[in-house]
Amino acid sequence: VTKEMLLPALPPTIYMMVGMVATTCCTPSLEGKNYWIVQSFPIDKMDLYKGKMYFNMLFTVPFFVPACIILGIRFGADPIDCILFVLEGLALCTFSTVFGMVCGIRYMRLDWENEIEVIKQSTAVAVYIFPNLFGTMGIIVGSVILGTVIGAKAVSVIITVVAAMLAGICYLRVKTLVKKQTV
Repeated sequence: VTKEMLLPALPPTIYMMVGMVATTCCTPSLEGKNYWIVQSFPIDKMDLYKGKMYFNMLFTVPFFVPACIILGIRFGADPIDCILFVLEGLALCTFSTVFGMVCGIRYMRLDWENEIEVIKQSTAVAVYIFPNLFGTMGIIVGSVILGTVIGAKAVSVIITVVAAMLAGICYLRVKTLVKKQTV
């Protein structure tokens, strides 16, 4: 096991610990039977969901960035690698946030009796966690394999671009779902 093999897997591994807790997949449902109050606010629905996404970013990024820098230094990454790892992490956290919001809006459940039904037992959480978990494990394995062939910097750039594109697609999906919302 060499440094070249493990360094590309560092950001996805940290993301696996941070990105599995997206608050956005359950927050659309948390208003429950009082959802009408939120709907009566004099703000655009999309602004409400953007606020929920900003909160999730504030919840994940401050943990990801220092962990990535500290572990990057610890495992001997050069400064360029550390910068690329942080950018990769930002793209992964953004994807996580927006994908969670897609799941949260798509599978919104307002008729719950206990918050546990929304936070731990909802369809939105399951639809978010399982693809994200298995996808992240695939990224980690692919990073290790590709890291030996093309290097950590190239792997990091590829993952960053793909995650940013998927985040953009999910954001457009959020906008579409918000426009269709009749609840």
